[in-house]
This record gives sequence, structure tokens and C-alpha cells, in this order.
Amino acid sequence: MSQRRSHVILLPQGAGWEWYDALRDYVLRFRPTVTHSADDAVSFRGDAHTVTVVNPASWNKPGAARRPDQEDDILAWLSNAQQVGGARFEVDVIRATEPDALRVALARRVLESDRYGARQPADASRPPAPLPAAAPSQPVPAAPPAAAPPMAVPGVQPGKLALVWPTDFRVYTQKFGQRPEFYGKFGLPGHEGVDIRAPNGANVYACADGVVVLAGWRRAGHPYGYSVRIRHQRSDGEYETVYAHLQEGSATVKEGDLVKAGQLIALADNTGNSSAAHLHLSLKKIGAKNGGYGEIIDPEPFFVDGP
Repeated sequence: MSQRRSHVILLPQGAGWEWYDALRDYVLRFRPTVTHSADDAVSFRGDAHTVTVVNPASWNKPGAARRPDQEDDILAWLSNAQQVGGARFEVDVIRATEPDALRVALARRVLESDRYGARQPADASRPPAPLPAAAPSQPVPAAPPAAAPPMAVPGVQPGKLALVWPTDFRVYTQKFGQRPEFYGKFGLPGHEGVDIRAPNGANVYACADGVVVLAGWRRAGHPYGYSVRIRHQRSDGEYETVYAHLQEGSATVKEGDLVKAGQLIALADNTGNSSAAHLHLSLKKIGAKNGGYGEIIDPEPFFVDGP
């Protein structure tokens, strides 16, 4: 029988709403319990229990002056089995001193489907190993990585890229590689993406979970016009989806935002080199060498719900 893991995030003492807001996307992805009470953090026990301590340096003893090793107070308390009722659990440490720093740290974990930040938490039922003096910001020494599995998509290998349809109209108007005689004028072997039906003002959705790297014009006069670009880190490499010819100013996301598959990101139009409203979708695999297309590859095989 597989173990059932319970997970509690222990926020800094006196954490305000900004800290909770910084957790939003991580909580939606991994569903941990959140508290700013150390007693509550060790009371949630499953067959396997983990406490993620955010900014342990904030846990000073009442009335005591802050010391350089102040964070040892909460970590030592958690490691003392007598103080926590004999409980055995693991500790994961995030040394973020501001909500924005926490948001960035958790965004990486969500993007990489890595619940504990590329390493399995250390066992808190034993005294923690001392931190290296030259690198106080490094995580508590821990066992080899044990990343949470990525969201399963039927028919797709775990960790591989899977795309969902980006409009409400399941119709291709031009496929990858078509019209080589036209695109040859631009130095391309053929159409460098797929065109999808999307009337003016139609919704455009993210094809996969990822991080927004552009929302707007890449440069004045760019042939893709107003566009959104999203990076997707997967087990076999990094991908980028490009949503082109969008309505000026219609993006509902901005650079740095985490997005989920199927999330509304903009509206369709025909900005850039386009004669009629539609969505042009390009897919890049970073580092790929696809002949005259460079890093651009055909997105059609990656769709799980296309026409």
C-alpha cells in the first residue's frame, strides 16, 4: 500500500495576507495545509508528514535578542521529538525573507513539478546537520530528490509535453509546413506553426502549464504582432509556445506569471503580418535543430484534444 503524505507549510510568525497570496499557485498545484502556528504544523500527521518552514529566522524566542543563528530555534524545536510529542516527520526549509521571494521560489517548484525544491526534505526527528558557514542560504542537507509527479494526461508519458486546444474553434486553417512556395520568400521551408480558427475577439487559452516570458510586442513591426510567449519545463527539455496576432492590449497575463493549461491569456485578432483574424501558434523546443525551422517544431502531435 502506498503511503499517504501530509504536508504543512509553516509561514513566518505574524505572516500577513501577502505571504498567503504568495502561496496561491503552489497551494493550487500541491494542496498543502498552511499555518503560522508551529504547534499546528506538527499536529497534522499522516502516514508520512512534511513541514515546510518559511523564513526560519523569523522564529525568535520571546524576549530574546536576535542572534546570527536565530533560525536554529525553530529547526531545533522541530527536531526535538519530545517537544513535538514523539512525532516523526521531515523538514523542508525555504529561506525567503519577503513574500515576493517566496513567490519566486515556489514558482520554480510549480514549474518543475518539484514539491520540495529539487531535494527530499531532511528527517526532522533527528538533529539537523549544521549549515555550512560560507553558504548560510543553502538548504538543509537532505536525501536525494523525490519530486512530486507531474499532472497526469491520458495517453501521454508523465513529464512529457501535452498541449490542450487554445481556442473554442477546433479547426486548423493552415498546418505546419504548408505553402513552402510562399514561406520560402522568408527563408523558411514552409509554415512555421499552425493557424487555428479564432474570430476577432475570440478567447485564446494557454496550451500547457508554464511561465509567461512575453506579453506584448517583441519589437516594433514584428511579424507576429501582439503576442504571448510561455515557457514549459518538462522532463525531456524546455519548450515555448507562441500565440501570435493577438488583439492589442488584450493579454490577461504578464511576464513572470505562472499559467495553467486552459487559462485565458488573451483575445484573437490580426496584428502583425496577418490579413484576417486567427491564432497562429508556434511551438519551440529549446536547443532543437529542425532543419530550416531551427528550434520550431510541429505542435500537432502534442495536442491531446485537437480536431
